[in-house]
Amino acid sequence: MPPRLPTSLGAALSRCSNLFVAPITQRFTVASLHSSARLDAPRTPPSSGASFLDLDNNDEYGRPRPAADGEQGPGRGPATVAPRYGPRSDANAALSRVLFDSETRRRMHERREEQKRTALEKMAERKTTEDYARHLTRRWRNGDLYTAHDLGIEEMHQWGESYLSQRDVIEILGINPIDEYRNFSMISDFVTSTGRIRGSRETALRPVNQRRMAKAVRRAMGMGIHPSVHKHPEILAPTIAAMPRPTYVQSGGSHRKR
Repeated sequence: MPPRLPTSLGAALSRCSNLFVAPITQRFTVASLHSSARLDAPRTPPSSGASFLDLDNNDEYGRPRPAADGEQGPGRGPATVAPRYGPRSDANAALSRVLFDSETRRRMHERREEQKRTALEKMAERKTTEDYARHLTRRWRNGDLYTAHDLGIEEMHQWGESYLSQRDVIEILGINPIDEYRNFSMISDFVTSTGRIRGSRETALRPVNQRRMAKAVRRAMGMGIHPSVHKHPEILAPTIAAMPRPTYVQSGGSHRKR
């Protein structure tokens, strides 16, 4: 029969075991309660927009994300999180492409609108210029002075209208142009340097007197009294006389021009 320990010694051993084992058991129980509390935390369903834009701090299952490197989590020390390459990264890349494409299309649309607006402005300016040019019925000469009123539509209409003068220079002088076909000075005033008869816009003669003057010019040219392609010699004579003439100096039996 094996020997038995004294009763006092057994009671002492049981008390020692209670002192060492009870704190360890209590510690493991508290740890299990804390872990179960973390696992049984209520899950909040994330919104679709927040989950797509990755704006919430929860993972794809609705649980809080672990703290990143160097961050202190609630009730625990620093934790290390491995980089995640999953559906969320693909969604971010797709969103970036969509935003880039929309921005590119917007810029192209704005550029096309600006080009269209510029083209329309140029067309409007060209049309305005053509309208002004179409109404410019007045014949301008070098040295003419004008104001903004002279370029108006009403003023241009006045210049475009034809007025029949009641009296002209022929009637004021009281002469008959047909009888003055030998007057080379008067004939030269109504003929250009190329032999053309000046029109009524330049001569300001009435139609009847314009026809008579044209008849006198043709008669003078037909009879050879007045040249048809240059001015009359009597008119050119003073000009030729005023021109400097070269002088000749005789030396050694030869003439030398000086």
